[in-house]
Amino acid sequence: MIPILLTSTLWLLPIVYANSSLLIAVFAGLAILGLIALSLRRSLQPRVLLVTALMVATLMSTQLVVLESKNNANHPIALAGHEYELSPVQIVLDVRLAIGFWQGRLVSFDGAAMDVEALVSDRDDSAFAIGCKVNGSARLVPNEDISRPWLLKVDSNAQEVACDQQGAASSLRSAFMKSLSGTSIESVALVAGLAIGDTSLLPDDLSESMKELSLTHLTAVSGANCAIVLGLVFFLLGFVGVRRWQRVAISIACMFGYVQLVGPQPSVMRAATMTAVIVILTATGRSIRPLAALAHASSLLLLWNPFMAFSMGFALSVAATGGILIVTPWLYSKLKGRLGRPLAAMVSVSLAAQIWCAPILLQLQGGIPTYSLLANVLVEPAVTPVTVLGIVACLLSVVFAPVGSWISWLASIPAQYVVVVAEVLSEFPVSTLWWPSGLLGVTLLVAVAVSVTLFALNQKRRIAAALLVVTMLFVTGSGGAVVAKSASWPNPDWQVVNCDVGQGDALVIRSLGLVAVVDVGREPEPIDDCLNKLSVKSIDLLVLTHFDADHIGGLKGALEGRSVNTALLADFKDDRAQAEIAERQVTDIADQVVRAHAGMQGVLGAFNWLVMQPEANGFGSEDSNDASIAMRWESDEFVLFTMADLGERGQMRLADLHPEWIRVDSSKPVILKVSHHGSADQFPELTEYWRPTVALISCGADNGYGHPTSRTLHTLNSVDSKVFRTDLDGAISIATTGTEQGLSVATGG
Repeated sequence: MIPILLTSTLWLLPIVYANSSLLIAVFAGLAILGLIALSLRRSLQPRVLLVTALMVATLMSTQLVVLESKNNANHPIALAGHEYELSPVQIVLDVRLAIGFWQGRLVSFDGAAMDVEALVSDRDDSAFAIGCKVNGSARLVPNEDISRPWLLKVDSNAQEVACDQQGAASSLRSAFMKSLSGTSIESVALVAGLAIGDTSLLPDDLSESMKELSLTHLTAVSGANCAIVLGLVFFLLGFVGVRRWQRVAISIACMFGYVQLVGPQPSVMRAATMTAVIVILTATGRSIRPLAALAHASSLLLLWNPFMAFSMGFALSVAATGGILIVTPWLYSKLKGRLGRPLAAMVSVSLAAQIWCAPILLQLQGGIPTYSLLANVLVEPAVTPVTVLGIVACLLSVVFAPVGSWISWLASIPAQYVVVVAEVLSEFPVSTLWWPSGLLGVTLLVAVAVSVTLFALNQKRRIAAALLVVTMLFVTGSGGAVVAKSASWPNPDWQVVNCDVGQGDALVIRSLGLVAVVDVGREPEPIDDCLNKLSVKSIDLLVLTHFDADHIGGLKGALEGRSVNTALLADFKDDRAQAEIAERQVTDIADQVVRAHAGMQGVLGAFNWLVMQPEANGFGSEDSNDASIAMRWESDEFVLFTMADLGERGQMRLADLHPEWIRVDSSKPVILKVSHHGSADQFPELTEYWRPTVALISCGADNGYGHPTSRTLHTLNSVDSKVFRTDLDGAISIATTGTEQGLSVATGG
């Protein structure tokens, strides 16, 4: 009991006292250091094990929620790794340049002294060499990857650089990377990743596919790598007749040498420390339970660096290991009769790790990976040969590079199999299933982990069953509609597509072979390209919501080579020249042109559409935005609101004059095309009433308007909307999944 309670306490202290209590955390850890030794003789009873293990799991899963709550506060908190979720502030670093990334110790944050490991984004200045020490300043800046919204960037204008001679580990890494060869660029990158954790060669598309399938742990050096290194060295030393204690000492030395080679990543530090604890105690004739060894290793690392409590890699490493140790035996006993022993072992290990890691991964993936278990089971047989051959190739690359290169080529063969699995599965539809976000989602996944762990330990099974039932009922019922993310754009059966036209609007709706286009963006090329990719040859209904350039400027690209049946224009007098030109273009090609006003309705395939604003003759509207065409599109499967640039005043007018038009059936998902590129000019109460399942925001990258605004994003997040943005996600396509309340979303077009 004591080891895990100590780990829980040490994990919690830096979070609770993050502002000023580094000294308190260290002091508290030292005060209970003696208890760790005493606990070596204690056994862990199942009931005690359950309580303490789940305490650790809860702490690990909620640490990110704690970080999020401090997101805008002036607290010296940072995450080791690339996952920063803090407002940009000035910090001071003492960093050492390694291969492909900055690595070092953060000595102050926003003026407050601290001591925490940090990884910094890839350097741009090629003048730096391996082993350079940099004293200067850095800044947390926005990142395009929405799952990791902040990156640590070194300020090139405030640096002092001193370069030392390259160390042995760096020399070995360099030699290995130079000697690599393989069947493809992707397979070579995976050999480097699995052997020494270097992902600098990994192509972006393969990296994204592995992320969607939860395969990124393959390139994060962990316990399996350490076990392979330790086992190889121990076996070879025993083969040549080295004595037991000498074998132990040399094996541990080689393992920590491997840590230096791959870099002090939190996951590998945890694995190496845990392995050392087990080996040393076993060599002295003292038994220790693996879970206790995990707790001891975690406690030692948290004592050495308390702010490792904020490391995503460390949390995932401990969670995965804990899940494997506790849940795997139970799962294996249930599956071996049905799947056979080898397959049952692979499925059990992968599933147990994912169950315990899920609350943490939710913060990065924004959903549940559909094919994660299948992908991990399929690639598992290839991991060990790639890792072993890669490590051997690395060691030989310095002594005899040609042999090392040949062995790395052999390693690339099973690595190519991993590449094929990742590429094939990533093309499958519905790659990510919806799950509630934020604290609610984490709590539900913790409940699932608690339930499974209770079953595994044969404890409180009625409580476990009740937790699972309540969680599933909440998610499938009042928890919201299912939103699945598909890997390929567009969805084969797409019904709604938000084209990526930069800082502008362009939406395409399809039903039963009929097509509607709502706005066309600012430039002709993007909308023409989008419609070509969607194979749109004719437009049955063209809606120009108003005559601002970012909505009608691309009209030529939409019309050229295509026919138009009916065009809707806003019923509002607009004297601008661009309005006259656009109306003339539409009139020349469309079979009929209609002025749209509130109450006008029609049919597009299975959709019934309704114009909600503006009022006839633009009554009550102050300008073109306030008079832009807002519409409701409803089918048997979902409701879509396209709000154009209608601001808060117009949305309030709509709710006041036509409350029946905004009512929605709670059994149907709601898709909201957010008004005015996500500007702050919204009526939050209307968004909160609709509680959109999916929110689409069309805006340009690095636009000068600050779109979308934090106010609008906060409103959407508060009702658990799944937000997709063209500036981050590219073009967005939506289709129904065929399941109750199901939507499939694909991005990247």
